[in-house]
Amino acid sequence: MKNQSKVVYGIFLLIPPYLFLSGFNLMVIEISQIQHNPGIKGILYTTEGLCVFLGTFLARRFFRERPRLPYLFAITFLIAAAHTSLFLANHPVMSVVSFGLFGLSAGMLFPVTTTIFQTDIPSDYHGRFFSIKGMTDNIIFQILMLLTGLFLDTIGFKKMVIGFGISSFVIASIILLQYRSKMNRNKRRPVAVVK
Repeated sequence: MKNQSKVVYGIFLLIPPYLFLSGFNLMVIEISQIQHNPGIKGILYTTEGLCVFLGTFLARRFFRERPRLPYLFAITFLIAAAHTSLFLANHPVMSVVSFGLFGLSAGMLFPVTTTIFQTDIPSDYHGRFFSIKGMTDNIIFQILMLLTGLFLDTIGFKKMVIGFGISSFVIASIILLQYRSKMNRNKRRPVAVVK
């Protein structure tokens, strides 16, 4: 796997959507309390679900045959923006827009990363890779869910979403810089001429 840089980058780019998804229900409940509107919960769930379907359709339509890393970076930055924009969740329209943007982005991100994993990892390792990934995903989800609950009780909703959003931007930016520096090194590397 170390030799498959796209796979490694793809794994780390899944952290920002996990930050959002792990506390999804807790955030919906918190937003309904902030707005004093229990009905917003159904609207947020519906918006996010419909946008996931739309994002999945767009990913299959445009990105399935060309699952490139730059697409993942753009989608991850959209997820970070959606998370950060929840700072304005006291406005019903903004909370719906944030969840819609996240649903659209997540719907595109997961099929693209799965395609990268399936095409870049040798088929002999698919079983082991996806079973290990499934186990680590469950562990990460539990940890992030506990962190979400802790932060909601200690620092509050607004500071938490800004912190998670900034963390997502930082993670995506670091991986993007590493990717670009690796691409630049590969371009400068001399190519052997075969006679």
